[in-house]
Amino acid sequence: MRESEIASILAKFESENGAYALVVRGLSVWRLLRAPVGLSLQNLPLVIPPLPPADLIAASVRSLINIIRVQSNGARYAVKTYSSALRIMGRNGYEDVYFEQLLREIPNGIRMHSLNAAGFSGRLNGPSKTNLDCTVVPVLGTTLARLFPVKEGEEVFERLSRLLQERFGLVQFSASRISRMFSSFWWQSRIYEWILNRLGVRTVIAADSGERALLAASHRLGIRFIELQHGVYTPEDPDCLPATSIACVAEPALLLPDVLAMYGEYWTDRHAGTAMGRLGRLHAVGASVIDKFRALRIRDFRTDPNCLKLVVTTQGMDREALIRFLADFLDLYTNPCILIIKLHPVYDVSKAPYINAFSSDPRVQIIGGNAEPSAFALISHSDFHISIASACHYDAIGIGTPTVVLGLAGHTTVTDLVTAGYALFADTPSVLKDIVSGQTSRITDSEPSIFFRHGFVQNLLPLIA
Repeated sequence: MRESEIASILAKFESENGAYALVVRGLSVWRLLRAPVGLSLQNLPLVIPPLPPADLIAASVRSLINIIRVQSNGARYAVKTYSSALRIMGRNGYEDVYFEQLLREIPNGIRMHSLNAAGFSGRLNGPSKTNLDCTVVPVLGTTLARLFPVKEGEEVFERLSRLLQERFGLVQFSASRISRMFSSFWWQSRIYEWILNRLGVRTVIAADSGERALLAASHRLGIRFIELQHGVYTPEDPDCLPATSIACVAEPALLLPDVLAMYGEYWTDRHAGTAMGRLGRLHAVGASVIDKFRALRIRDFRTDPNCLKLVVTTQGMDREALIRFLADFLDLYTNPCILIIKLHPVYDVSKAPYINAFSSDPRVQIIGGNAEPSAFALISHSDFHISIASACHYDAIGIGTPTVVLGLAGHTTVTDLVTAGYALFADTPSVLKDIVSGQTSRITDSEPSIFFRHGFVQNLLPLIA
C-alpha cells in the first residue's frame, strides 16, 4: 500500500482507540510501535540483511570497553551516527556523510557511532577522546529487557497487541514482543543517560529518527536533541507523527525532538501540518555532502553524447523486478553507454544477483555499497540518475543531475517529484530508453536550494546549545 493509505489507516486506528494515550512510565507505547506497524502494513519488497554475528560480537566487545572508559573531555555537543555513514574517502580515511564537516569546523564535538551494516566494521574510528562506539547499547538493552522486563506495562502491552491483531491481523505484535520492545528501549535509554552524564554535552544531534532511546535520555537530562532528516521523510511516513497526536497526550510522552533539521524549504513546507510543524520545531539546514558534490559537478562534469553515463542506486527493494527492468532496457538501448549499479550500503550487501544478470554486458559496472566511488560521486558525474524510490532522487536534484523514477513497487513515495516536474518517470524499459535517448522531454533545472539549503554548518550552528 501507499504511504498515504497507511497514514489514513493509522490515523483512524489512533482516533478510534486512543492509541497515543496508552502510556507506560510517562511514555506513549504507541509512539514506539507506530513505525514498525506502518512498515508491516505497507509490506514493501524490502530485504534487510542481518549483521554477521562475528562482526557484531567483536564490535560489541570493543564498544563495551570504550563505554566503560568514557570520560568527560569538555565536549559541547555529540553527534550520533553509524558505520555505514563512513562512505566518502578523505585525506585521513573514510569520512562521515552527515557530520564530518560539522566536527571539523565546530570544535568540542564528540562522535557517537554504531556498527549497523555488513562490510563497514573496519571503518569505525577507534576509541579516542572524540569517538565513542555505542554498538553494544542495543545489545545490552535487549539482554536487560529479557532479564528485567518493564512489568507495570503488561495491561497496555496486552491491549495494543489485541487491537493490532483484531484490526490488522498483525499476529507478530504479540504482547510479549511489545513488552520486549518497550523494555529494550527503556534500558537503552538508561544506558545512554549514564553515557551522556559522563560526557557532559549540552546538545545531541542524531542522523535519523530511530534514536528514540537516546532522545529519551537527553530529555531526562535537559539536553537539547536535534534530529536530522534522513532520506525520504514525508508527512505520511509512519515515523512522522500527525498534528492530532499532540492533543491526545502530554507532549513529552511522544518523544519528539527539540528540532527537526530538514534539508530545505521543500521539506519544511510539506511538514508544516505535522506535529513538529505545529510545534514550530522545523528548520531547514541543508546537507554538507550535497554542497560538496554539486560544486564538484559544476567544476568537473562534462557529458559525452556518444557514451552516456547512467547510475542506478538500489535500495534492496523489488530487486528481481529491478534486474528484469534494467535487462530489458539494455536489450532495447543498443548504443554505447556506461550503466553503473551502485548497491545500497545496508540493504544490498551482495553483488551476486546483479553479477549473475549482467556479467555478459560490458556496459554494466556493479559497485558495492561499501566501495568507492560513493553514490554522491557517481551521481555528480553522470548524465542520469535512476532508482525506484531512493533518497538519491532528491540528492540528484540537489547536485544537479536529472533523475528518473522507475515504476516498480514502492515508487509512489516519490511520485510528488514526478508530478511537480522535478523528476522523470519510466514505467516501462521502453520509456526509459526514450528518456535516455532524448526522445522524451527532459526536466528543466530546478533551484537546488529548495531541496537542500546551502551552508549546512552555518545553518545548524545557531541550533546547538
